[in-house]
Amino acid sequence: AYPAAYDEVIAISATDEFDKPAAFTNFGDWVSVSAPGVNIYSTVGKDSYTYMSGTSMSAPFVAGVAALIWGQFPNMTRDQVLAQLQYTSDDLGDPGFDVYYGFGRVNAKEAVERAPSDHDVLVLNLKVSSIVRRGEVVVINSTVLNMGKLDERSLTMQLLVNGTVVHSETISFLARGKSSLVSCSWNTSQ
Repeated sequence: AYPAAYDEVIAISATDEFDKPAAFTNFGDWVSVSAPGVNIYSTVGKDSYTYMSGTSMSAPFVAGVAALIWGQFPNMTRDQVLAQLQYTSDDLGDPGFDVYYGFGRVNAKEAVERAPSDHDVLVLNLKVSSIVRRGEVVVINSTVLNMGKLDERSLTMQLLVNGTVVHSETISFLARGKSSLVSCSWNTSQ
């Protein structure tokens, strides 16, 4: 799963012509987005073309959409481009993020037409243990990204468990296009 599983990498899964996961594609919680990867008309040696399948066919779709985003919004940071790819994708499979499609299949039209608003803060890369035992302290790490066009001040991030705030963290300043790492903890015996 590496280098795809590194946080800095945009990991891609492949879809078939029915928007289903391709039979050959890898999947996991490290997948960012998906793109078509089955029977893609592509170049081969000797000035020829043929139909090919693989995530190596999916990756150029995502790279192309990322380039379109940067062309439309040249002041976006790398993290903002990734977030734009993820949150403008067509959600497939289970609602929201899932291990087969990530945030969904990339959508170039939506990615270049949805302009950032003045205030738009989102949580990326939420990390929590897959097993939580009663009586343990659980640490939840996340990245908060300012997708908006304006700087933000005095942001409060709250961790809620069953509707009750169990931890709160304040970000005093978050410039547009920048992110901040935030850790919240929860004592599961309380």
